[in-house]
Amino acid sequence: MKNSIEYVWDVEFSRAEGLTPFSDIVRVTIDSGDPGGEIGEFESYMEGVLREWFDGTSVKLLRIRRFVR
Repeated sequence: MKNSIEYVWDVEFSRAEGLTPFSDIVRVTIDSGDPGGEIGEFESYMEGVLREWFDGTSVKLLRIRRFVR
């Protein structure tokens, strides 16, 4: 079973700075369906990685999808 984990990240700029706020979705696909570790451990780890990568933004787990092959 394939799993897909989706995170939403938001960038909040001040309109006074002339920049428009925006958001996007990052999807991580695990073909084997099991990333290993304790339940929720991988999801939390990836959220931290994305928060660090998109420095200064809000990153949140959006949804986990499980697909049957």
